[in-house]
Amino acid sequence: MLFLGVADLLPVVDYGGQRLRLETIRWQRSVLFGRDYLIAHVEDARLNEVAPECDALAAGTNFGPLVLVPLRRRKARSEVFTSILEHEFVHVNQMLLGRFGLNPVGRSVPEALIAFTKEAAAEADANLIQLSLWPRLFPLDLGLTLEHWCVLRGWTAALERAVLGGFCRQNLVRRFLSALGKAAPSLAKQLGASRPVASWFAERHAGLVRAAAELHLERLPELAENPALRATAAWLVRPSLS
Repeated sequence: MLFLGVADLLPVVDYGGQRLRLETIRWQRSVLFGRDYLIAHVEDARLNEVAPECDALAAGTNFGPLVLVPLRRRKARSEVFTSILEHEFVHVNQMLLGRFGLNPVGRSVPEALIAFTKEAAAEADANLIQLSLWPRLFPLDLGLTLEHWCVLRGWTAALERAVLGGFCRQNLVRRFLSALGKAAPSLAKQLGASRPVASWFAERHAGLVRAAAELHLERLPELAENPALRATAAWLVRPSLS
């Protein structure tokens, strides 16, 4: 309620280095938790600058955790969109518990690996909780188990942050990616993966890194000049020398 009082006077929040104007704010009752969570709608183009192509985003703003939704989704009430919101409510709770969105840039490769694993675990858990309530939305056509899919979603989300230097300084990115490939089986097991699934991540490490980098470039071509992404590209060319 204190937040709503402040937002009425100054309806902006700081997130991702940007100031975002909150166009509307409302309560949303969670199916999973039976509590009300704050949802704020943000102009599509502005939100796209910090979170390209997102339908909802649990953001650690200067006011605290808040679910940001693009205005185009303001009237969305489908089962799919409801499940997306519930996924973000899981992240809000993780933020309140200090388990998500607070992983700092590591000063060393081992610290970066710990932060990566925490981020991937939080995403994997959110996906597992989401799909446990809405199993019909699980993509059966991919031929993956629920365990494999949830770990994959968590891993790739963390990897997308990693290739932009989200877990270590750009001068450590190449060493981090090499260390991540070697540690992939043990780290994937920490996320709940079985031995065969854990091995799958190690075998496809370079391909997953490449996919994460290409996704960023498809969304924002100007990221080609990002120092961390350039270091990622250099690692992909000669990973054995990193």
